[in-house]
Amino acid sequence: MERKAVYTFRARIASEWRKGRVLLAGDAAHQTPPFAGQGMCSGLRDAMNLAWKLALVVREQAPDSLLDTYQPERAPNLRATIDMAIMMGRMVCMTSKWSALLRDMKFKLGRALGKLPDRPPDYPPISAGAILPGSTAAGGYFQQFISAEGLRLDDVLGAGPWLISRADLSAPRFASFAAPFARWLDQHGTDAVLVRPDRYVFGTGQRSELEAAWRATTQGEGIVRDLKSGGRTSP
Repeated sequence: MERKAVYTFRARIASEWRKGRVLLAGDAAHQTPPFAGQGMCSGLRDAMNLAWKLALVVREQAPDSLLDTYQPERAPNLRATIDMAIMMGRMVCMTSKWSALLRDMKFKLGRALGKLPDRPPDYPPISAGAILPGSTAAGGYFQQFISAEGLRLDDVLGAGPWLISRADLSAPRFASFAAPFARWLDQHGTDAVLVRPDRYVFGTGQRSELEAAWRATTQGEGIVRDLKSGGRTSP
């Protein structure tokens, strides 16, 4: 034996992620066991959630209160992530050979009956914060479309919020993604979608209604991308 160590895995969430100009993110705001591989991912999601909000506040394009949406948006996702990691840890770290045998038998039975899940678990979407509540798909991840040439939608449209309607699908820069995007709109029964800079869906509905709701949420100017002109619209 060359090395021996006893590790203690933490499962913690800070009670307060913001106090004035101080904001906690990553391991300072939460700690999760490593079994689901979500520690660094969670920190990156924190950074993405905060980055666009901080940018608007610093540029005086949004009120300071926009930062108060950070913890209510992120904490439920973190709790679900930590619960998943704890469950996985308990499953793989069994020291009793009889408990491990029973676990393995349950997995074999579940596989034989076709009862094992065929995809990763769905973590809860954003249910409160900078979203348009009540609209289809609001608070969920927006799909990353990839063209036949290997181009990602992110690479073509760039950073910032996207306001995309069916009328925009005829734009030349959007040609490679028009078909899957139209299917997404059909699936959610909507004419347009507004996607936040962190690629969560702000809301769906009519273009004018989404633009008005986004302005009301951020109280900023010139932050909705006009896909046809390639510039930004003004309120």
